[in-house]
Amino acid sequence: SYKPFFSTLYEFDTLPAVLYFSGTALELLEKHHPECINIIDEMIKRKQVEILGGGYYDPAFPLIPVADKLGQIEMFTTYVRSRFGKRPRGFWSPEQMWDSQMPNIVRSCGLEYSFLNDYSLFSAGVSEDQLYFPYLVEEQGKNITVFPLDSSIMSRGFRQTPNTALRSIKNRAARDKDTVTAVFFDGGTFKKQYTSQITKTKRFWLKDLCGMLSRNRNAIIPVIPSEYLKKNKIVRKVYVSGDYSSSLKNALNDRNGINKLDGRNVSFKQILTKYDEANLLYGKMMYTNVSLQQLKGDKYRKNNAREELWKSQSHFGYWHGGHCGIYSTALREEMYRNLISAEKLSRIKGVFFSSIISTDFDFDGENELLYQSNDMNVYVHTRGATVFELDYIPVLYNYANTVTRKREHYHTALCKSIDSYQKRIFCDHFIPADLVFSQWKHPFSPLKGDMVHSLYSVTDLKREQRQILFEYKTSIFIHNQHFPVTITKKYSFKKNMLQVSYSIKNNSELTMETTFASEINLSLPSFERDSVSITDATKKSAPGIDAISEERSGVKEMVYEDKRHGTIVRISSEQAYTLWHQAQFAQVMNEGKIEDVYQHMCDLLSWKLSIAPEGVWEGMIELSIERA
Repeated sequence: SYKPFFSTLYEFDTLPAVLYFSGTALELLEKHHPECINIIDEMIKRKQVEILGGGYYDPAFPLIPVADKLGQIEMFTTYVRSRFGKRPRGFWSPEQMWDSQMPNIVRSCGLEYSFLNDYSLFSAGVSEDQLYFPYLVEEQGKNITVFPLDSSIMSRGFRQTPNTALRSIKNRAARDKDTVTAVFFDGGTFKKQYTSQITKTKRFWLKDLCGMLSRNRNAIIPVIPSEYLKKNKIVRKVYVSGDYSSSLKNALNDRNGINKLDGRNVSFKQILTKYDEANLLYGKMMYTNVSLQQLKGDKYRKNNAREELWKSQSHFGYWHGGHCGIYSTALREEMYRNLISAEKLSRIKGVFFSSIISTDFDFDGENELLYQSNDMNVYVHTRGATVFELDYIPVLYNYANTVTRKREHYHTALCKSIDSYQKRIFCDHFIPADLVFSQWKHPFSPLKGDMVHSLYSVTDLKREQRQILFEYKTSIFIHNQHFPVTITKKYSFKKNMLQVSYSIKNNSELTMETTFASEINLSLPSFERDSVSITDATKKSAPGIDAISEERSGVKEMVYEDKRHGTIVRISSEQAYTLWHQAQFAQVMNEGKIEDVYQHMCDLLSWKLSIAPEGVWEGMIELSIERA
């Protein structure tokens, strides 16, 4: 879709424009469509277009450290200058993400101007009749010029006719002779043809608009921002602390309007409060950043690690806008692959040793326990004593890369894919006696995961033995009777394996009969047979397990074969368990259509218990990962 866009723009050689691509997009164009690069190069040489600067890997600027902001912008600037012979002068932030640091960052990189949508300016206090003028924005004594984006025209995009777009632009220009407004169209969604409402014939969208703009120069004067700044002094000034975009507003809203953002700017960082997995990606990115700062000496190794880190900072994986975003398992997989690769490069042989680290990884005020070795990372949260990251480092893959499905603004009340607790590994449950497999599969299951939200106490941390002991005291309600119980949960780490040992003590004076379950959510790349197979290894004659859904009793060992990564994941227990297996899907809006998108595999391992007063039940689960 880019080629006809460039060809049409090239035809109108007196019509100026600015273009923005991420570094990766330009790389792909250069590799697969060098003719497009040649057209852009020619338009730059004849001073028709300017390439805007930005982050090389389309980063979520409000989330990443200052050094990475500067580094990504400089990396892209260097690429543009080496390829086109001219340094960018303007800056584009993906999705108009903005924070108060941006003027200082942008100016420090030698860039002079940027763009903000009109809603952001209005929310910052600019009156409606003053919206469509350039403004100075300043931070720490450094300022840049921002040009207003016309949100109403841009939101309609190629769905409006060229005549409608032209009329809107002329209406803006008619208000004041000094009015300045910027309009961007997404070249990736460019529609070469449209049907004329007058003649009902096929017309060429961009060609018609360019022709109309060329013929209306008495009312509209197209100009490149850098040329405008040479001839005009900017006198208006504004301070903008956050951004305001319809995409961000929709991402933070649910269908009931909770977190409604109408009329105010908000930091993109607020997205971390909605999506737990975005916050974990952010925590991993920040943790890896600290690890790289401690890497000394080998500049080549450090630069490679830094670039892997930057690749993981793409904004697409942190949220759900008009794209699949955080609900894309492939996108999250790629981000974790880059992060694990950067982390692996930071571990120097002879310097790095297996260890258990206690740190506030996700910035929730509680320390998490991180087991790290050359083969595996196992990160355990004190809430629920659950595993929230399980990296098998030889293949750079996180098997805990699951997602908690949230209610989105487009969901109806009957949406069947909403989770009430975080979908992690080793979530503890006491199952109601009347709960059956068909009910559990349904999204409105009475299994609410109360213990997943509860804070377990760390009663013993044996770093040399690589063991962590958790304890949690609660009371469960069975047949109108409260039973106080104490749960101890011990993690033991070995080379390619983690063991979880359970001890459940009945502190009541009555025999307690219940069903205890451990829920294991594993991120397998797909549910398709060519990507994964699931077998019951309890008996050689046992049939395979259906990847979509199955209930099976008497299981002692189940095996996932991850064909895409060439690994085997085993889940075993000495005590036979009842297995409830279900592939998890989310109802996701992607490019305007709601689709059922695969997320991960969910396995519930359960045991029926009868524990005498002051009695104890003990059980153990082993989870191992190895090369196939």
